[in-house]
Amino acid sequence: MGLAMLKNDRIRNGLDKKATEESLQHMLDQLRLLDQKLTTSIDSEVWGCFQSHYKEISETKKFIRGTIECYHD
Repeated sequence: MGLAMLKNDRIRNGLDKKATEESLQHMLDQLRLLDQKLTTSIDSEVWGCFQSHYKEISETKKFIRGTIECYHD
């Protein structure tokens, strides 16, 4: 009777508790990896956009300074 109760506790509604936990853990690991890859990709994209805009701003400042110096001469 004790073995039957143990088995009944381990398997409910046709689902094996241990297998379900392992499956959920595997899915959690996959989600963590996906989150890490997505975060890295987004960080890279944001950094690239920042550098591009920063360069454009620097070039615009340089142009404005050159134009102002031209009118002062």
